[in-house]
Amino acid sequence: MAVKRSRMGTAIEISMEEMKEKKEKIGSIESSVRAAQRLNLRMALCYSSLVLGLMLGVALVGAYLYHNILFHSNREMNRMLTTVLSDSISRVSFSGKYQSRQFIEHLVKNEPRINYIIIVDRNRKIIAHSNVELNDKVLDGDRQKIFVDVMDTGKSMIRQLDQSRYYVTEIAVPYRGGFEHEICGVVFTGITNPEMYQGLRMTMTNIIFLVVIIGILSLIITYLISNWLAAPVKDLALELKGILDYSPMMICVTEKNSSDLHCSESYRKFLMLRKENFLLPEISEVNRSWDVVVDQVETGEGDQRETFLTTTFPLDVDRAGRPVQICAIGMDITDQLKMDEALKESEFRYRELFEKSYDALFIIDNGLFVDCNEAAIQMLRARSKEDIINKSPVDFSPEKQPDGRLSRDVAQELTQNALRFGALRFEFLHQRINGEIFNAEIFITAIPAKNHKIYHVAMRDITDRTNAVKALREQEENLRITLNSIGDAVISTDCNNHIVRMNPVAEKLTGWNLHSAVGKHIDEVFRIVDADTGEHISTPPEKVLHSGKVVVLSSNAVLIRRDETRIHVADSGAPILNEAGEIVGVVLVFRDVTEQRTVEEQLRQSQKMDSIGQLAGGIAHDFNNMLTGIMGAADVLVRKLSGEQKMRQYAEIIVSAAQKASALTRKLLDFSRKGKLVSTNVDLHAIIRDTILLLERSIDRRIEIRQHLAADRFVVNGDPVQLQNALINLCINARDAMPQGGTLMLSSQNVDLDWDFCHLHGGQLQMGKYIKVVVKDSGHGIPPAILPRIFEPFFTTKDMGEGTGLGLSAVYGAISAHRGIVECSSKPDHGAEFTIYLPIEVTAEEGAPSDPTQQPQTGNGQILVIDDEEFVRRLAQDILQDLGYKVMVAPDGIVGSNIFAREKDHIDLVIIDMVMPGLSGRETFQKLMEYDPDVRVIFSSGFTRDQGMEDLLDRNNVRGFVQKPFRIADLGDAVAAAIKDLPPHKAT
Repeated sequence: MAVKRSRMGTAIEISMEEMKEKKEKIGSIESSVRAAQRLNLRMALCYSSLVLGLMLGVALVGAYLYHNILFHSNREMNRMLTTVLSDSISRVSFSGKYQSRQFIEHLVKNEPRINYIIIVDRNRKIIAHSNVELNDKVLDGDRQKIFVDVMDTGKSMIRQLDQSRYYVTEIAVPYRGGFEHEICGVVFTGITNPEMYQGLRMTMTNIIFLVVIIGILSLIITYLISNWLAAPVKDLALELKGILDYSPMMICVTEKNSSDLHCSESYRKFLMLRKENFLLPEISEVNRSWDVVVDQVETGEGDQRETFLTTTFPLDVDRAGRPVQICAIGMDITDQLKMDEALKESEFRYRELFEKSYDALFIIDNGLFVDCNEAAIQMLRARSKEDIINKSPVDFSPEKQPDGRLSRDVAQELTQNALRFGALRFEFLHQRINGEIFNAEIFITAIPAKNHKIYHVAMRDITDRTNAVKALREQEENLRITLNSIGDAVISTDCNNHIVRMNPVAEKLTGWNLHSAVGKHIDEVFRIVDADTGEHISTPPEKVLHSGKVVVLSSNAVLIRRDETRIHVADSGAPILNEAGEIVGVVLVFRDVTEQRTVEEQLRQSQKMDSIGQLAGGIAHDFNNMLTGIMGAADVLVRKLSGEQKMRQYAEIIVSAAQKASALTRKLLDFSRKGKLVSTNVDLHAIIRDTILLLERSIDRRIEIRQHLAADRFVVNGDPVQLQNALINLCINARDAMPQGGTLMLSSQNVDLDWDFCHLHGGQLQMGKYIKVVVKDSGHGIPPAILPRIFEPFFTTKDMGEGTGLGLSAVYGAISAHRGIVECSSKPDHGAEFTIYLPIEVTAEEGAPSDPTQQPQTGNGQILVIDDEEFVRRLAQDILQDLGYKVMVAPDGIVGSNIFAREKDHIDLVIIDMVMPGLSGRETFQKLMEYDPDVRVIFSSGFTRDQGMEDLLDRNNVRGFVQKPFRIADLGDAVAAAIKDLPPHKAT
């Protein structure tokens, strides 16, 4: 390892007084004193702890031995006492139980040390007990084992019991009796000696107190003695140790003619790492010269190279002035040298940057240019620095600035501001030497200096930028006008999703104005959530920045405006690209689609209800087919079992149950709009009043019914029964919602529905005059989660067996069949409000239902029954044959058409089911018309008559309609009416 030295002793003079001063400053004396004090304290604590521990051990051992001696003495005394007591008890018990009990009672009462006495005979029966309640009881518990041991051995037994505050010594002693002096039983005696235990505790307390006092005194005495005897030596040792351990410098102390070195901790670590004592040559030099030696030493290579400044001097000398002790000190100056080199390099780099900077750089001192770079010469069109140096910045400025102020005044104000704030950036008009005026951007920095005003000035010609900014502003204005003219909302963001601009439509939809929104994150202004789940949806700018493509938002998005109101929006995001094709931002375009969503929702709801209605109608049709077989067969049984009253009653029960089931399917048909609608002029106010009269007699008296019928025109066209049933269903629901009573309000008024209202409801209504009927209650309301489903068939919130779920669905179907709508609004605990809109029209069409209870008419003739249900065909065949007719049957329209083609001359009437696979009822009828234009037909269906059925019934060939399920009388009357005017030859 190479070591380089450069002798500095001749250039530096260091006196012995300075060396002594440096020696005194090495280390920290105060820290050494504190360390000595801590050492003394530790010594005193250790010694006192040892003394205290030994004394405490001796005290505990003595207390333990004293306790054992005292306890043993007490046990022996108790044993002797109990033996004497047992002998006395033996004598007393010999004379009887009474005397024994009197004796132990007297002993326990007069001797406080005796806790209890128990006398037990050889049969374990307690003869006498100090607790009289246990006399004559049998001995139990753990004393049984002790009893057995004492009886077997005849010896006494002692044990300790922990009771209350003191230990109880229980002694079991046998007692004897009789002439042979045999063991008659055992005496249990409990004896306490509280004075002994109190004395023992007092003795232990005194011993512990004495030990603590002696320990504290030993601690104090030891501490004082250690300070008095060892303090000077320790202080000196700790001072030297502090110098060697804590000094950052490398210190080495050696004595003449000795190889021992005393090193500081830092130098010891260096020696362990480098294995080289670079201070030895300096120590040898001091031995030769007897003088101070100062060197600069370089040691190590490469990255481990270090430079030290060494000072070596005699620490102590003999009478002749020769060194006895020598001290060498090495101070690491590697970092300092590196800093000096870095400073020089920095100055060089600064000059290079200054000279080669693109911007014009100037140094101003006391208002004049003292330096500038090449760019400044080029900017001012000067020939050299001499054209600029020692001139004022005002010399290169026009007389006035754009605001009309003198350039001199403006420059003076700006330099003062730069001096006050430290730095300042501004624009200023300057003038080149050739007279050309240009706009410059100036950044001036004040440099602190004594008695000087020095400024560093960076100047840039921004003429092109000013022109570009002007053009950009014009483009911005055109863009602003364009954005403000767009009907959709527009928001643009930067690549960090911070808002840059937004148009007035966006301000209106979001509730944020441009001033408040600019700079905010897009998620803070454009907050969108899923309409169904309420979960946050990532905004299009986030997706655009991630994908780099145009992104369209989910159609189920809801925008939360600044005032927390919500609107449905549809939007898209597209990237904003620069000339290099890089994404520099995102433009977001969106619009309010709340009204559109509402219309679509109304349309979907309408389609949903239509689909449910078709399903309900199909179920009702099939159910009516099954009820036809049940009801018809039951009617036949009633006729056949006229002589058997009990069996006929069962058949009538079947008929009654089938009629109730038929009423249920009628509600389904009403909902599906396939029910029979009677068209007549209806006074809706009269129906409302009748409904109220009916309710007043049937519902809870705690429910107050009110009415406010304000409509001037209240006549509608429709079926009064269906309308009244709809109102009754709504009122019954209101009653069920008010189990504790409340208010039920029925009101009406006339309204004119415009196109917007009708369009909002999916085109279910036509514009015109309507009557609006409101049924409102003060009940518990309907939860929002189930409000959209209340008109669905079989949907109910009532308990099992309390409702079919067809009430509101029937209301919906009936009102829809009358070309109206029904709506519901409700909040939990705030009641529900049902609103009905019905058109005010006057059309007249009435029909009378047949009476199913009348007796069926008989007749004769040939009848063809076409039905796809086998049990319906068989039932119709049996009924008609029973009424006197000849009957042929066919399973579908094709087979029926073929039969009619062959037998048309003999067939008087054809009964056709409207709904069949293959050929429908209408198609079968058309087929029969091709074979015989005069064919007579009765239609039958599980659906009730609708408009399409009315068109068929208007034809001369169609002689009637039989609603399934039909009774015998319904079918018989329809057939009789259809063939009553046939020629005699045709009806036979």
